[in-house]
Amino acid sequence: MRISNTHHSLPIAWSRKALLGGLVLISFVSITIGTFIIHQADARVSGWDAGNIIDDSVFTNATTMSPSQIQSFLNSKVPTCDTNGVKPSEYGGGTRAQWATAKYGQSTFTCLKDFKENGKSSAQIIYDIAQQYQINPQVLLVLLQKEQGLVLDEWPVNIQYRSATGYGCPDSTPGVCDDSYYGFTNQVTWAAKMFRAILNNSPTWYTPYLLGENFIRYSPDSSCGGSNVTILNRATQALYNYTPYQPNEAALNADWGSVSCGAYGNRNFYLYFTSWFGNTHGPAYAWQEISQKLYTSDSKTTELDRSKVQQGQNIYIEYTVKNTGYKIWPRGSVLLGSNSDSPFCTPEWIACSRATVVNKSADVNPGDTASFGFWMQAPQFPGFYKVYWNLLIENVSWFADIGSNHSMTVVPKLTTDHLDSSTDFMRSDDVLTSSDGNANLVLFRNGLLAIYYKGTKVHTIATNVYQLRQQGDGNLVAYAKNGQALWAIGDGKTRQLVIKDDGKLTYQENQNDPGMTIATWNISSGDRGVAIASDQILLQGQSIYSDNRKYKLILQGDGNLVQYGPQGAMWAVGQNKGYRLIQQGDGKLVLYDVNAKAIWGSSVWVNDGRASKTIIQGDGNIVTYNNSQVLWALH
Repeated sequence: MRISNTHHSLPIAWSRKALLGGLVLISFVSITIGTFIIHQADARVSGWDAGNIIDDSVFTNATTMSPSQIQSFLNSKVPTCDTNGVKPSEYGGGTRAQWATAKYGQSTFTCLKDFKENGKSSAQIIYDIAQQYQINPQVLLVLLQKEQGLVLDEWPVNIQYRSATGYGCPDSTPGVCDDSYYGFTNQVTWAAKMFRAILNNSPTWYTPYLLGENFIRYSPDSSCGGSNVTILNRATQALYNYTPYQPNEAALNADWGSVSCGAYGNRNFYLYFTSWFGNTHGPAYAWQEISQKLYTSDSKTTELDRSKVQQGQNIYIEYTVKNTGYKIWPRGSVLLGSNSDSPFCTPEWIACSRATVVNKSADVNPGDTASFGFWMQAPQFPGFYKVYWNLLIENVSWFADIGSNHSMTVVPKLTTDHLDSSTDFMRSDDVLTSSDGNANLVLFRNGLLAIYYKGTKVHTIATNVYQLRQQGDGNLVAYAKNGQALWAIGDGKTRQLVIKDDGKLTYQENQNDPGMTIATWNISSGDRGVAIASDQILLQGQSIYSDNRKYKLILQGDGNLVQYGPQGAMWAVGQNKGYRLIQQGDGKLVLYDVNAKAIWGSSVWVNDGRASKTIIQGDGNIVTYNNSQVLWALH
């Protein structure tokens, strides 16, 4: 070890580059030849945390420096290299060249900023390996300095490059290194490879250190003792795997200096990093999105085509996220949310700006992952949607913003008259519509599962329904939100649910099968002209007809309310925002958007309109009656 210009020596960075991918623990020691330290040992190390030396997010941020930035950094640390060794040797024996010739047979020197191997600059080598193993290049620069002093050395000898990271040089045999790990690129590669294995918790790479409490010694000398350290993250675990000692209080109080029973590798790593690059800690609460997948159902058998999401379609989304901060996520406390209401909100969300709890079942430690899923519902209006998400702990903190979102294109809803194993389920606001548009099976947000014929409810199947499920066992089951089965039909055969033009609901094996009867009811001919009775609703895709079937009123999938006659469209609201047409108890016929905002309504109301109903008549007029009183007419 060389002596610095200020006569402060750099304490040896005792290191153990563990295991080399095998099952036998091998100890290593750096073999620093020349390191120049210009720091004064006059203050305690500030901010040191033995259990969290550096955050995972900082340790693995491979984007901190480009090759040119690494090169500029190296240039700034050694502006002038003593290539020919003309300066006096700090160790006596004449000039540096004379001393090195006698000691190593070397009279010229290549500084790290000028070093090349196999045609690549040191900066490019460091960058490429950082990208390959997703390690912060700043970490590799600090490692090269703390192990061999290469970053600051203005006359490094070749042996420093041969074992640049001290990898393969055991503590048990100081000065003796495994030549299979020789070479600058090889050394940096193996160091990064070991770091990545520990970060990934690889089962093939042994480490005696685990997340949680570990006994860590103060020195290679066992008589110096040690203490228990709670290792909080993988990056810190990796550093202890590389250098298995912690500084004692005396070493921390000495700043860059040396003391009895001191170990300095991890301390110096921390000091170099904070001196050169700033804080080793990122945000307390931070996250990384590992994956995000959208499915047509919570069975997760079919991924959703994001370019063809239908209006009002129920979507199941599954996230996997990683804790990249240095704080534990307490069980049940972390939410997925936004700073504004989401257009994909469903009734089971905590709120329209808070979708779900991320970690319902367990704490999530720094470096660990959590997977969770929840339902969304596509907006009722076609278009491109890009919805922002972030994590938060309510009344504590939003997490570091990583710009997470989901993007999809909503297209007009395609009507269907059946439910089978491919579509699998119905949830709130889902509708089956007969081929002629007369009959509907509707699952409302309030849990009502009912059959409508020409706008009139003709049969209630069940209430408080959360979803109607076509199961693989051949049963059709209506479930409550708590999982209770409310209603079921089936005989174990593979069937599909079909709504017929006559309003009948059947459960059949194929088109020629008469099917199992769901329910029976009678429809009086006088009801054929009823559009909507009081407190009843017309949803998108639903239509009603005049009794002579010449005229139709339909709330189209594009949100427009349109009347059609023999010659085509006769009248329309003209706004593609309609979500529900309601015959209210005050006698008014009102069209609401998805946010329950009225966008059109008839002009007359009464105090008591419980008997009101709107009819599309045989002459094409649309009229609201309250008993026999005409409240409003379109034409």
